[in-house]
Amino acid sequence: MMHLSILSTLRLVFKDKMESLSLVTAGPTTIVDTKKHSPCPLAAAIGGKKWNLRFAMEQVLNGTFKFTKGCRA
Repeated sequence: MMHLSILSTLRLVFKDKMESLSLVTAGPTTIVDTKKHSPCPLAAAIGGKKWNLRFAMEQVLNGTFKFTKGCRA
């Protein structure tokens, strides 16, 4: 009998200084480098501003996506 493993993913919500939100979906063993994930990855390379992503606060998660930190939705 074939064993099927359940695929689980992590949903990480980041925001930048301009309050833009970024949703990154990754596998449980994936390393997420926030310097490579931004709304405009080439902005710094072409002389634009840096995006400096950080985790969104729980109030943003609840207000925008209607879920709380750590929930399994």
